[in-house]
Amino acid sequence: DRRVYLFFDADSYDKKEVMQAELKLALALLVKGARSVKSCVWSPEEGKGIDDHLVWKRAQDIDPAFALRGLLHKALSPFVKYANPPFAHLQAYQLDSLCAEIAKNAYLKPFQLSMLSKELADAYSEQGIGIKDVRRELERARQHQRDLERQPEDAGKITQEYGIDFTPASLQEFEMS
Repeated sequence: DRRVYLFFDADSYDKKEVMQAELKLALALLVKGARSVKSCVWSPEEGKGIDDHLVWKRAQDIDPAFALRGLLHKALSPFVKYANPPFAHLQAYQLDSLCAEIAKNAYLKPFQLSMLSKELADAYSEQGIGIKDVRRELERARQHQRDLERQPEDAGKITQEYGIDFTPASLQEFEMS
């Protein structure tokens, strides 16, 4: 029954790989028993990392401990963070991108999927997207993920990754002398 707070850099909105890593971590924490996972957010103008942000707050004559409590108080779900960014100048990620990240985690329980669906529906409600739309997109993404997992591995990819040569041997190489 743990609450977990994430402090990813403020420029995470601009980097899809960072968004993917944050969501992957949040999902893994939920699967491992976290009651909730929240992302602490601040404007990129107030520092890139949490350390920079706290130094910036100190320069504004704001106690860093007070600033940290404020971040914890305003923390939001990482899925909501990317679906409906808290700062006007940031671009939201599309629902299908977020559902694709959720679908990559095969260990989520039904109640966790329902919780995430509700969070996303709330975040996208201004765009007219409801819970049924989110569930439909999530199911489509999960089916796509299952289809990907059923596809045979590409021999060229395996060769590159593990250094295994799958070139067929000639009959002469198999003949015994």
